[in-house]
Amino acid sequence: DTVAEADAAANVVLDWTANTTSVNATGLSSSTTYAFAVLVKDQAGNKSLYTPKSTTTSAASSTDATLGNLSISSGSLSPSFTPSTETYSVSVSSLVTSVTITPTVNQATATVQVRVNSGSYSSVSSGAASGALSLSLGANTIDVKVTAGDGVTTKTYTITVTQTVDTTAPTVGTAIN
Repeated sequence: DTVAEADAAANVVLDWTANTTSVNATGLSSSTTYAFAVLVKDQAGNKSLYTPKSTTTSAASSTDATLGNLSISSGSLSPSFTPSTETYSVSVSSLVTSVTITPTVNQATATVQVRVNSGSYSSVSSGAASGALSLSLGANTIDVKVTAGDGVTTKTYTITVTQTVDTTAPTVGTAIN
């Protein structure tokens, strides 16, 4: 581009100000490439064109820490899963000694971790089953922590899995004579 071409096509971002070294450009879309040329005019009206630069804006960090889906390997969540509900319960037989959780994030840059009974968190890939989470007799608390793409915003879904004692009487076998 020439000085005349740049001058004719110019969108003035900032009128002349002494000692200006940077300018914030607003209203740009994320993940879009923009070309910038700097046309400088001195106090006498002389103009110079500095080499155009192009830059690609980065995607804004998401603050979405919600799940799009959540399932458990045994039993059924109560109430049924919805992203805005954070507390669930499930009852399982005492024969169920562990469960897995399959969380699916609502926004691709979010991450998920799970833990049982206030233990250590373990990372889980979105849409994949967690490792086996061991259950104890009675109530077990499973926390599913979602961290948004901004790395700051979090939301924790809690599932109380109650392992109940099987009260069905055992079948008595036939005696052999």
